[in-house]
Order: sequence, then structure tokens, then C-alpha cells
Amino acid sequence: MTVLVWLVGIDMSVTGVIGLIVSRQLPKEFQRVVVIRSVLTVIFGVVVIAWPSATLSAIAFLVGSLLALFGIVLLWTAYELTRFKVV
Repeated sequence: MTVLVWLVGIDMSVTGVIGLIVSRQLPKEFQRVVVIRSVLTVIFGVVVIAWPSATLSAIAFLVGSLLALFGIVLLWTAYELTRFKVV
């Protein structure tokens, strides 16, 4: 599982660096926003790599929440489908 955390952290860091490089080619009104976003992405990438256990817990919580929400949606969809009569 630590490999997943490292991949996420490296991906965020590389994405932030690419954003910093690309920001120079954008019009002036967009550069500031892209630079801020890119710097924050690099910082979060470093934090993810620095604290893998906390990141793993957060990823597990998010995936679990999404799966629970998906299950609720499936149950609701099944209930709604029982109301229709197929001829």
C-alpha cells in the first residue's frame, strides 16, 4: 500500500512542476492562478510522501465513502425500477 501513496505523491509533485513550466506559456491573466495551483500541488505531493500512513487512511476513507454512496445509489435505483411495470 505504501507504493500507492508514493505513486500519488510523485504524480502530484510532477504535475505541479509541469504546471509551473506550462504557466510561462499562458497569457498573463491565467499565469498567477496556474502558478498558485501548481505550487500547492507540489506542496501536497511532498506532504503525501512525507506522511504515507495519514495519506493511506485518507485514501481508504474516501474510497470507502464513495463505495457506500455507490451502494446507496444502486439500492435507490433498484427501488425505483420496481415501480415500473414492463409489458
